[in-house]
Amino acid sequence: MRILLIDDDETNARFLQGLLTKAVRGPIAFEVTRTDRLFDALRQLDEAEDRIEAILLDLGLPECGGLTTLRLIRAHAPAVPVVVVTGLDSPDVEREAILAGAHDYLIKGQFGARRLEEALSAVAARERPRPEGPAQAELTGTFHRIDPD
Repeated sequence: MRILLIDDDETNARFLQGLLTKAVRGPIAFEVTRTDRLFDALRQLDEAEDRIEAILLDLGLPECGGLTTLRLIRAHAPAVPVVVVTGLDSPDVEREAILAGAHDYLIKGQFGARRLEEALSAVAARERPRPEGPAQAELTGTFHRIDPD
């Protein structure tokens, strides 16, 4: 599974990469690319969105913070599942993050390799929506014209 890790804290990024190394027990292997800046992440998504299978996102980045960070990532790459990894231990923020499109919400210091692997396995089990191309649009249009009588 190809993961884009967006976290400006070097120590936390190394910790997460270590957890992913420990988590490789099952059929999923993790390939991690890391950036510490939101704008670099957006550029990487532009270049390789179809190859990135999940995003691990810290909400506290230098250019932007909180749920705005998540909303920008989701708007930029709506088909890529996002797992928020943050120090914000707030049920309200967690609820808002899920409503804003986060697949999961993990609080730094409160999870280990098993929980991270569970979150990413759930992401891997999800089928990514396919962009609607001309053939899909034609098929959908045809489907909607079928008369149920």
